[in-house]
Amino acid sequence: MPTIRPLADGEMPLLRRLLADYLLEWDPSADPAGYWHDDYIAAFRAGLESGTVVILLLWPERPGASEPVGCAIARVERAWYRASDIMGIVEEFYIAPAYRRRGHGRALARATFAQLRRMGASALTAQVLRENARALQFWQGIGMSIEVYQLYG
Repeated sequence: MPTIRPLADGEMPLLRRLLADYLLEWDPSADPAGYWHDDYIAAFRAGLESGTVVILLLWPERPGASEPVGCAIARVERAWYRASDIMGIVEEFYIAPAYRRRGHGRALARATFAQLRRMGASALTAQVLRENARALQFWQGIGMSIEVYQLYG
């Protein structure tokens, strides 16, 4: 079984490497440093310090593995329409291609949901790019459903 644990001090470079792989899988011409810029990382850090963000890393079951092969970045926020409702939102979720279809994604999703519930979430959501049919199938396969379309202008 893989090991799933929160991001530890000094592991931000490992997370940035995973995020770069994630971005380049979708857009090989993208600039990960420009996309996952310092302000983005600073927002993670501020959320970690305030207790509103959780970052989990998934390490393979391979003994002696030196780098994680998956990550989840999630946060909690109060619902704008009812302050007593806390939403748990999975913002980023990635499993390296060589480790997919082995139950790692399900394990990481379960761990992420459990942590969001411990943080007070009464409802859970996952952000998924419209073009990412595999991710939509994954989230639906673990029991989530499409409830809202968010439009950008």
